[in-house]
Amino acid sequence: MNRKERRRQAKSARTGPAAGPRRGPPPEGLVSSLLLNYAGVSRPVSYEEAAGGIDPQSLERPGAALAAAFSSWRTEKELETQLRDIDRVLARQPDNPALHYQRAGLLRDLKRLPEAITAYRRVQALDPGREDVAHLIAALGGAAAPARASDRYVASLFDAFADSFDQTLVHWLNYRGPEVIRAALDRALAAGAAGGAEARHDIVDLGCGTGLAGPLLKPLARRLEGVDLSPGMLAKAAERRLYDELVEDEICRFLQSRARRYDIAVATDVLVYFGALDEVFTAIAQALRPGGLFAFTLEKNEGPAYALRKTGRYAHASAYVRERAAAAGLLLREESEPVVRHESRQPVPALCYVLEKPLSP
Repeated sequence: MNRKERRRQAKSARTGPAAGPRRGPPPEGLVSSLLLNYAGVSRPVSYEEAAGGIDPQSLERPGAALAAAFSSWRTEKELETQLRDIDRVLARQPDNPALHYQRAGLLRDLKRLPEAITAYRRVQALDPGREDVAHLIAALGGAAAPARASDRYVASLFDAFADSFDQTLVHWLNYRGPEVIRAALDRALAAGAAGGAEARHDIVDLGCGTGLAGPLLKPLARRLEGVDLSPGMLAKAAERRLYDELVEDEICRFLQSRARRYDIAVATDVLVYFGALDEVFTAIAQALRPGGLFAFTLEKNEGPAYALRKTGRYAHASAYVRERAAAAGLLLREESEPVVRHESRQPVPALCYVLEKPLSP
């Protein structure tokens, strides 16, 4: 083997599939090039370009999933590069709602919120009925916040996110929701709740997603059920082969048909898509057996009862959560403030609760 061949082999080893993607940010402009490619307006990206920082397998996925995977890499300079690229294409395709949607997201990330609202409204004009866009406009302060995110918004959000969900949450956002929930349940069960630590329980995983909590819940379960609005997420959960039943449904509607069915209910990072908690707490109280437990996490709000944040997620005040739990007839067993996830490499203030349905009214 001559020197030229050895150099070619060494380069192939550095960039080939076996080596995996490089750590660190991709070259400037690469992400915007990829995203435009997914909108159908740019040339294909070569493997050599992808190997500069992007897992080639992710290139099979839609732009929304790819964008999520790079949330922690996108510097302001990169965002500006993407915005310039999109603006150039929009000059030729002014009525492309997908590009206007992407542009609005970039403006939001750049904290140019009035411009982002205008861009989202342009999407609405081109594609009426987009509930996801209406929710994001409200999140940015361009309309009154709804009492909860719409079913269509949540389903479409997580369907687009299903294939990259586990990697993005666990590896990019340092997500620890299932571990936090399991630790809280262990403390309650050790104290004798729901029959104690030795009992096996009928458990429902509300908003189960891809089933990330399944491996931690299964050892406690006699029967484990999951419910989610996203068929894409449920398909991933089914691959784990941990759930006795998986149901595509809205969780309040699902619970209302299952009175006194569960010993334990969990909602890991799910109630952040609810503002008002009355309906869901009432449904939980109906679905739990006497002595049953409900463990869940929320994002913490220091202000009023609840607020819709610019992320499209709701944050809740501790006093409001306790008040609405009591109104639904649920007792507070534990409240804590764990670190559940990070955004922009900073911990998101969170709350974790374990509520208990009384043994007698």
